[in-house]
This record gives sequence, structure tokens and C-alpha cells, in this order.
Amino acid sequence: PMISQELKSRLAEANATIAVAHRALGEGKIVSLDGLETHVDITCKAIVELPRDEGQALRPAMMALIDGLDQLTKALEQDHGETKSSLNSLSDRERAQSAYSKTEKS
Repeated sequence: PMISQELKSRLAEANATIAVAHRALGEGKIVSLDGLETHVDITCKAIVELPRDEGQALRPAMMALIDGLDQLTKALEQDHGETKSSLNSLSDRERAQSAYSKTEKS
């Protein structure tokens, strides 16, 4: 299993990818999110497997991921309409939200 420091790095990488995509959209550029869904999926599955205390330590980064995915989804809806459905941004967000929720349980 991935250790929490590696997962923290993976979350930071996903957040950086989302930020770059958001900026590119704002500049009217074509955005490629190749690999983001798989990256988020693997990361969130690993977070769910962590002991509760370790998962809780990742909550700020997970909230940043959820917020970033929300903002990117809104930008895609506004700028590209139907494109967002093909990117599965909402399913990424749901996986991240689910992993985040599991860190709250006792």
C-alpha cells in the first residue's frame, strides 16, 4: 500500500494538473486531462485503505482536490458545454468526496 507521504504527493500532483488545466481554459487553450481520472482513482482508493489517522492528515489536500475538480467542472461547463461529460470530472469528484468522507468516520 502507498504511504501517506506518497499519497500527499499524488494529491499535490493532481491539484497542480487541475490548476494548469483551469488556467489553460481561461486562456482559451485546448486542455488535455489524459491520465487525471486514473491518477485520482488510484490515489483515492489508496487513501480509503489508510488507517483513519493517516487519512485524516490528508484531508486538506483532499478538500483542495474536490474544490479544484468543482472549479474545473464549472469552467468546462461554461467554456465547453458538453466537453465536461466526456472528461468524467464529476466521477473524479465523487471518488474524491467518497475517500474524503471515509476519513471522517470513526
